[in-house]
Amino acid sequence: MKTPKYPIQPALQKVIQHSRLPVDSVELGRMRNISRANILHILVKRSDRWLSILSVRGDDPLLGKKYRCYQDDFPLGFLSWFPKALEDFRKPPAEGGLHAGAMSSIDYDIEGEMLCVQRTVEGYEVLNRSRNASLGTLYRPVSIEFTENFLYQEGLLNLIQKLGDQYDKGLI
Repeated sequence: MKTPKYPIQPALQKVIQHSRLPVDSVELGRMRNISRANILHILVKRSDRWLSILSVRGDDPLLGKKYRCYQDDFPLGFLSWFPKALEDFRKPPAEGGLHAGAMSSIDYDIEGEMLCVQRTVEGYEVLNRSRNASLGTLYRPVSIEFTENFLYQEGLLNLIQKLGDQYDKGLI
């Protein structure tokens, strides 16, 4: 059994249906990942402090088993941090990037939560080591994966950068 490296933040209220957000929530943006099972990603501001990224499979909750709404939670500062962290992660070692063969960045303290970027076969994964994705007593950090194609060709990184700029200006 893994033990957490950092204190674990309390879980946010789960979003069961993307069309019924909790009262304290505001949708910031959405983008459909065409190249990967047509998954809809929705970025949701929660209580002026957190960001929930909803990954929705299927469009209608009434479809039952075909509909799934997954939720990964991060501090709202993720919007500003992620594009810069990804750029640094991709730099060659000669330009101050990670050493050759590195698969994970260091852990960054973003608004009291510890985040890192990792390389995957098809793209990148962001881990939030300050939140538990498991139910019960087991520990598994919250993580979300984005394919390189979704980030760069389909435009998710542009959306996150735009929202990050707004966040830095105090508009979000």
